[in-house]
Amino acid sequence: IKFKSLVSTAGIEGDVSLYQGRPTNESDKLWEELHKYGVTRIPMSEAAQLANRTTPIPGEPGQYVVILEVFQQLHCLNDTTTSPDDIPELSMKHTDHCIDSIRQSLMCSSEITPLPYAWWPKYERVLPTAGVTHTCRDFEAIRDWEK
Repeated sequence: IKFKSLVSTAGIEGDVSLYQGRPTNESDKLWEELHKYGVTRIPMSEAAQLANRTTPIPGEPGQYVVILEVFQQLHCLNDTTTSPDDIPELSMKHTDHCIDSIRQSLMCSSEITPLPYAWWPKYERVLPTAGVTHTCRDFEAIRDWEK
């Protein structure tokens, strides 16, 4: 696993990401790109090393199916930004599953980068600031492996 330093953004004042705001065709495509390669195959030798068993792929001897948790979480996060009216088959049970799955993932990862506070005159209070450097797993490298 490769690591790299990334600076986070607040997404509040002027540094809004393309993933924020009301869903659009463009933002939907960006979200889809984040997790479209999520499901992948691994050989039996790797599947045998997993802590949890996975299923062999029918018609593909020696190949097993997995999805890395990060791609499942991105799928879930994306689903929570979509109105159930937009996707009729999206049930409250699935939304509940996704929210709780993201909660568990956040608690498991337990990001501990300290966020400094600063005075925000516009809000007349101190708030956590962005622009903080994080040491992150290299998501692009993980996604390249997943493809």
